[in-house]
Order: sequence, then C-alpha cells, then structure tokens
Amino acid sequence: MINNTKNIAKSLAVFLMLLCFTQVYTLHAQTNNSKLNARIDAMLQKARKTYAKGNVNPAISEYWKILEIAPSLTIAHLELGEIYSYLKIYDRAVELLEPALKRGERELDKETLCNYYCVLTSAYVGLGNSGEANRTLIKAAQSSPRHPRPRTLLGDIYRSNGKYANAAKAYRQATQLDPTYQPALEKLEALKKDYAYELIEAKMKEEKARKEAQSANAKVVTKVLIEPKPVPISEPAAVKASESVSTPVITPEPSTEPEPEPEPTYAPVPQTLDENIDALIAGESAEKERAIEYFKGLGKEGLSKIEDLLYDPDPEVRIIAVRALSSFTDYPKEVKLILLDAGDDPDDLVMSEITAALKEL
Repeated sequence: MINNTKNIAKSLAVFLMLLCFTQVYTLHAQTNNSKLNARIDAMLQKARKTYAKGNVNPAISEYWKILEIAPSLTIAHLELGEIYSYLKIYDRAVELLEPALKRGERELDKETLCNYYCVLTSAYVGLGNSGEANRTLIKAAQSSPRHPRPRTLLGDIYRSNGKYANAAKAYRQATQLDPTYQPALEKLEALKKDYAYELIEAKMKEEKARKEAQSANAKVVTKVLIEPKPVPISEPAAVKASESVSTPVITPEPSTEPEPEPEPTYAPVPQTLDENIDALIAGESAEKERAIEYFKGLGKEGLSKIEDLLYDPDPEVRIIAVRALSSFTDYPKEVKLILLDAGDDPDDLVMSEITAALKEL
C-alpha cells in the first residue's frame, strides 16, 4: 500500500512537470507568433507606404520579402498582384491573384473580394482571355451585387471594343447602384463628350428599329369593299298609257384590274454581328431564330460568339447562350467542350440548362 502511494505520487509529479513544460512551450510559441505577426504587419505597412509614395520597385521588393516569411499571406498576394496588373505584367498578376482569391473566398469581406476579382478581370482582359475575364467579372458582381465597380469595368470593356452605347448603359447602371461613384460618373461624362456622335447615332438606330417594329405590329390587313355607284336614270318621256315601259337589265362588265394584294408585315432583319447579338438576347422568338441561323452560318466563328455570351454577367443571357448552342449540330464535340468549360457556373438555373444540354449531346 505504501509502495502504491509512492508510485502514484511520482506519477503525479511527472504529470505536473510535463504540464508545466507544455504551458511554458505554448506560451513561448504564442509569444513568437505574436512577434512574427507584428513583424509581418510592420513590413506590410512599410510596403504600402513605399508604393503610395510612387516607389514601385522598392515596394515590390518589400512584398516579396513578406512572402518569403509568410508564403500563404492572402492580402500580400492580392496587393502585389494588383501592382503587377497596374504595370501591365498581366501573367505575373494572374499567378498571384488567382490562388489568393480562392483562399480569399473564406477570409475576405465581400467588398474586398469584389474589388480584387475586378483586378483579376482586368489582368485577363490584358492577356486577351475574354472567357476568363467574363468568368471573373461574374464572380465580382456576385460577390457584392450592389457594388458599382463591376459594371464600370464592364463599361470599360465595351468602350475598348467600340461599343459605345453598351458602355454608356453599363456606366449608367453603375451610377444607379451608387450615384456618388466618381469613376462611373466621370467615364460616362467623358464618353458623352468624346463619342457624342456615335452615341446619338446608336440611339437613333434603336429608336428607328423600335418605331418600325411598332408600325409593323399596328398594321392590319383589311379587305376593301367597293360598292358600285348607282347609275342615274333619266326621266322617260311621256308615253301612251297603252304602251308598257320596260326597264333594261344592265350586266356590269367584269373588272380587268387585279385586286390589290395585302401588304406584308415588315420586321427589320438584323445585318451586323452586334445587331444579331441584340436580337438573340432581347428579340422576339422569330428574331431569336433568325439570329441563331445567322450565327450558324458563321460556323466556328459564330460558335465562338455564342461561347462569349456564356460568361455574360446576366444569368438570363447565359441561359439563352446555352440553348443556342444546341443548334450547332455540325460541331457536337466543340459544343460539348464549351459546355464543360462553363460547367462551374455559380447560378443554379444556368447549371441546370448546361446539364440538360450535355445530356442531349
């Protein structure tokens, strides 16, 4: 019994000693982590101040020093990627931004996430990768639906491609989300000033097409009935009572003039690529069918244009694109690859359309 008591006492003493050592080690680790975090934070502040002063290369060096100490520090990757994008070193920007944003989905607030998805979009635009640019722009808009920056960036993309009316529309949408957002306000005013003629011309074309469509819908083919005018009968001369008066029967000669054919209803047929895109997105069913035939006639080029619509910020446009792809029966392999590439769409309705389209192939 005495031996057992001594053994228990020894075991307890060893346990208390180990517990004490563990607490000291944990406290030491926490102290070291606190010191390291403080050091990284100080280096991060220094890098930001250096860049704010216009000293770009020294700032880049500071950021790389931070990443040597903390290779997975998300904010350092993002801020350095933004600098590279600003310097038009787009490939390096994408290398830093893409993996950091995947981690940032769990770490960052929605507004910050939206801003850096916009930075990544600009980098993809710089590389000429429209598919990835559209994908990331969609993510930017979905991260913070009320943020005006994605619409402003969409306006920039339209403007660089010469689509001034679409650019103005995107800038206006941004200002509707935030009436005080200066980048969108300034770009909209600059667009009106620099491209006034193009905007007016585009507006006139839209107005003309609208009026023609209204006129076509208002026309009703009516059958005109022409009643023959009565032939005046002259008063007969006095006749004898014994004489009978007979009224001649006049048979009208058949008309040799053909009856006028009813006027056909008129609907403007889109001619240009942009007009057919507009018809596919916003036209009536007949206009959509004509637009699809137009794109089918372009072959793989038309297929590529429909593919671009799969990355439009509007989910309804993406659904229209998925349905249009089923018409390209001459390119089943290409259509399948396009649908598989778009298979990570964040919208459930779009995904259901993609899944259904893949089953039909």
